[in-house]
Amino acid sequence: MPSTLYWVEAQDGGDANVEVSPRDIVYMEPAEPLNGEKPHVLLKLDLRYRRISWCYGLHALAYEYWHKTCRTRTWIISPDCNDLSPRLLFDRSSEDAYSSPGSPMMCRTPAGTLVIAKIKTNYEGTYILMKGQGATPKGSVPFLDLLNITTGAKERIWESSVDKYYESALALMSYHPKCEIQLNELKFLISKESRSEAAQYYVSIWPDKKQVQITSYPHPYPQLASLQREIIRYERDDGVKLTATLYLPPGYNPSKDGPLACLIWSYPGDFKSREAAGQVRRSPNKFARINNSFPLLWLARGFAVLADPTIPIIGEGDQEANDRYIEQLIASAEAAVNEIVRRGVLLTLTKLLWAVIHMVHL
Repeated sequence: MPSTLYWVEAQDGGDANVEVSPRDIVYMEPAEPLNGEKPHVLLKLDLRYRRISWCYGLHALAYEYWHKTCRTRTWIISPDCNDLSPRLLFDRSSEDAYSSPGSPMMCRTPAGTLVIAKIKTNYEGTYILMKGQGATPKGSVPFLDLLNITTGAKERIWESSVDKYYESALALMSYHPKCEIQLNELKFLISKESRSEAAQYYVSIWPDKKQVQITSYPHPYPQLASLQREIIRYERDDGVKLTATLYLPPGYNPSKDGPLACLIWSYPGDFKSREAAGQVRRSPNKFARINNSFPLLWLARGFAVLADPTIPIIGEGDQEANDRYIEQLIASAEAAVNEIVRRGVLLTLTKLLWAVIHMVHL
């Protein structure tokens, strides 16, 4: 394809309250129209345009999204062929982490741009690799799926171990100038970590199932090497399931050492459904990273830290999340405090002063 411009025009004037179909139209035009070429319609969308991920050759993936319902759709489009109609690949709720298909693995071109890598196989059809976080009720299990975008069929060719380690596919290490990677020559970069071991990087060679370690970083803070980390689950008083990560100082035992001062570090999030709000989006096998913007250094002062307790602000159906914002904010915070009191980590609330600090834009 020669150098081409593409742009989006909102048919509702940018006003989401206007009922119109299509809502957005994507146009294309040669950057240097030598023969008087006119813009042509690439795609019509009933939701709001989000982005396009390009690849060499015939196909690209276009994404649309509607904030009020959290609906997201992914289309297969053919920029080089006006005769091929867009085909719907995924139609789902963006909140549903358990059903997420992941995102395409990208490849860098000789020009330095990123495009979707095409995977060459012995089978018919066009294949790409999808990497995802693999959220499950027991914790995240990252994966790579081989996706046939012609039929929608997929095959899981790699996923993280679950017993001890958390592994995540980061980037392709195979190279081809047109980003057409042979499946039997596939190599990709992964990170591998555990509760006690900092992330190391490996080159994974498929299909040999072989990993070559390329880093050997020491523990970044050995004084806290034996800190305790646990993903905990509990319920709000309205039955919504909540999740948090509880960190305890090295060697601490609630039954012997008694309760601690506890720092709770969190931020609320909006949801359209109770089910999505209660999903687990973290792994019990991840390493505890400490940086200057995260409160885990307080473990060295003998504090407990409750990190990222979920504070879902839910607006189901026609309700807006903020309709019951304060009520749900307080209920979530109380549930978190009650859980760590129940575990003996924190004093009872009789003389406990605690606050939820939340920044809002007025």
